Amino acid sequence: MKYGINVLFFILNKIFIFLILYIYLTLQKTMGLEPLPNI
Repeated sequence: MKYGINVLFFILNKIFIFLILYIYLTLQKTMGLEPLPNI
């Protein structure tokens, strides 16, 4: 059961990173490609 939970967290991590990058790029296009402040 622990293995399944680890895989689930791994997949969620990948999806989360993908969503962050997608939102970041979309915001850059919306803002006219202005660099966002450092996080």
